Amino acid sequence: MSHSSVLSTVSVEHVTTAEVSKAMHFSRDKKNRGSNSKVASGEWSKICRGAYLETQILQGRMIWHQRRIVAIARALAIAKTGQRIISGLSAAVLNDLPMLHVPQDITAHLCSPAGTVPTLPAVWMDQTLVVPSGLLTRQRLLCPHLTHEAHIQSAHAMSTIMLETLPGSLLTIARTAEPEEAFVALCMGLHQASAHDHVRCTDDKRRVERARTILLSELDALPPMTHGVHRARVLIQAADGGCDSVAEARLLWILKTAGVQGIQTQHVVGSAEGTFYVDVAIPSVALAIEFDGFSKYDTSPLVHQQWSEQHRREQAIARQGYLVQRFQWENLNNPARMLRDLSVALAHRGQGLPYLPTAMSKMFGNDHL
Repeated sequence: MSHSSVLSTVSVEHVTTAEVSKAMHFSRDKKNRGSNSKVASGEWSKICRGAYLETQILQGRMIWHQRRIVAIARALAIAKTGQRIISGLSAAVLNDLPMLHVPQDITAHLCSPAGTVPTLPAVWMDQTLVVPSGLLTRQRLLCPHLTHEAHIQSAHAMSTIMLETLPGSLLTIARTAEPEEAFVALCMGLHQASAHDHVRCTDDKRRVERARTILLSELDALPPMTHGVHRARVLIQAADGGCDSVAEARLLWILKTAGVQGIQTQHVVGSAEGTFYVDVAIPSVALAIEFDGFSKYDTSPLVHQQWSEQHRREQAIARQGYLVQRFQWENLNNPARMLRDLSVALAHRGQGLPYLPTAMSKMFGNDHL
């Protein structure tokens, strides 16, 4: 089995690369004459010279999803305009990997230094700024064997682009991206390696560990003195494929960089009422940490029922002796306060968070408490 198939991509909840490509138009296509008038009318948005996106695909979506769509369109346009291999965070976007932040700039390896560097204009919709202008950042390609061709279907034509495979982009991200961004991407990449929605059974975990081993072996094969190898190894070893979402990966980042020990994802809690899987748990102090996000609770009429079921689930876990703590996205923006809240809650039971310095906490940790 090839590396790219071990770390296979899956469709995420938001719009996919395939959907975005079908909403794109290129001025070289004969059917796309009159592009200036369509941009002026707001029907299309200019992505870069000769590349346009149907504005309709942005309508009715949250701003984060709009930005991701533009990032995908920019990466596709850059890949199509010359001899460029999309890499790093931009390749991860094209591989439909969930991530912490949507890249505004596009990273790519330029196969030929000749030629002009395209500009990425700001994208507006209904006089509202969706994405500011961006840049094309050149990135050295260290693993040519971890690239592949992808066939994209635009509105009127089929074309081929080059990009890093998911494992190739994860290696680049681990070496070069901001550490928390890289950690979240690695968790999501390892999660996809399980080929299931939840990393719970033994086979899932074996697939995750095999994917991790592949990433580490590719890292060891890089040329000596390659920038970012040591920090990449620490991040790959600490990443956890049991995270179901970006939020859970971010929660894990906060705990691990603080040096909290004994963390388990998808921890099993059995009871007479059923078997429950806790997002993040610290079994040694019977602490269960759950994340509430819009992906779990939408605005449909079923939301009240979902909350009621979640409350019953929480009570069942608590009856097994666990202290259940629940957090939302905004809580993750203040790690120090979140850790203090956990410490205070455990202190009422005469316990505390178990701390022990690790390579992760020594390299990336802050004095949270």
